[in-house]
Amino acid sequence: MKNDQDFLNFITANNTLSQLNSTFNQTFILAQQFNITNYEISIEPEFNNVIIYLKNDEKNKKFIEKVETLNPSPIIKLLPNEEKEEKLFNSSILVEKSNLNILVNGGSRIVNLNANGVLACSAGFWMKKNNEDFIVTAGHCPDHFPSLFYVNSFQDEHLIGPMNSRFTGSYDMGFIKKTNTNIMLRPVIRQFDMINLRFLQFFIVGSSEITSCGIHICIAGEKTGISSGFVIAINSISEFSDRVLIRTIVVPNMRCIHSDSGGSMFRYNGLNGQSNIADAVGIFIGGVPGIRAIVILLLLLFFVHFRIHLKS
Repeated sequence: MKNDQDFLNFITANNTLSQLNSTFNQTFILAQQFNITNYEISIEPEFNNVIIYLKNDEKNKKFIEKVETLNPSPIIKLLPNEEKEEKLFNSSILVEKSNLNILVNGGSRIVNLNANGVLACSAGFWMKKNNEDFIVTAGHCPDHFPSLFYVNSFQDEHLIGPMNSRFTGSYDMGFIKKTNTNIMLRPVIRQFDMINLRFLQFFIVGSSEITSCGIHICIAGEKTGISSGFVIAINSISEFSDRVLIRTIVVPNMRCIHSDSGGSMFRYNGLNGQSNIADAVGIFIGGVPGIRAIVILLLLLFFVHFRIHLKS
């Protein structure tokens, strides 16, 4: 008689969740005490440890020495110097010319003006509140507030409306009110797939909260098009551009650039085997340079705290 074959492979976890949470909290406190900037702190199940991403800078030396005394001691991953931004994709040259109405899909290029010229971000999702329509995007997009936003270019018919409501603290999001009747609302993500070199279109049918690691999610951004990756950490804390973001999600190997800020985060729905159905997850906020990881904000915050619903 043959022995049962082992299909599962268990690895001993040396650190308990209680220990990891303790190290995580102490690390965040030390990061504030030592005034560390541009970092990412997360609990990553793959390593059964707290992972710290930060710049290889002499001023971080004392912070590193201090956190190495914690038990368990976090894993520290030093970042390379930030590379010059490369323009991968310009969705503005791919606008659908046959439409009488101006379409703003998830990931569309949205622009506003500042003293130095044009600032570009990406549209997140269409939202609705008190019978008024909004685009939710990253709150840090405009330098001046309030600010007018346009889709693709500064033409009257491309005006979306003003961003006169935003949050730029722990919850980085802004709401652009639609005032232009030429703008057509669609719960659709339509962007270019840089790998397969084709347009992909997804219909948003619901929303999904990310509660565990290993989930596959994607971003639609105006520069990089559609890019995907697997969640490796949830409920992380990130600090960059003098802002501390709490309850973020880390996704490595997902190519994103500055103008992708505010872009739609989504995951495949798979309803009835349909490949073009997706659930909204959140919006792209930013990341620590060199990590190949991003930070997103859960849409659950929109529903619970601000009572704003996806437009259907």
